[in-house]
Amino acid sequence: MDTLYKRSSEEFDELINDVLQDAERNDKTYHRLSEINKGLRRKYPNLMKIYETENPKKLTEKEIDSLMTILNNEFEMKYIIYEKMFMIGNKEAYYYFKRMGILKEEDNN
Repeated sequence: MDTLYKRSSEEFDELINDVLQDAERNDKTYHRLSEINKGLRRKYPNLMKIYETENPKKLTEKEIDSLMTILNNEFEMKYIIYEKMFMIGNKEAYYYFKRMGILKEEDNN
């Protein structure tokens, strides 16, 4: 089984990217939130100026509401990724403890 423990530390970013791509493809909630955000950014291009410039243009009420939706969605999306990374960490801990002899196989007989 491929674990982070067996990989080099330089591959950690790659692992995170894999988790993000997997969430985009396979997690319906993550994908839905991502699509909502993409649509809002296309509909209200001034929103990107908030991220890109020091002096963004004044936003309309609809743009402000959309920005709040995007920020809330990004928070939810990060939480989904945090959960996935937590589960990967648990898997890594299991294999590490097993390799170190801390965990023993149970005899089911």
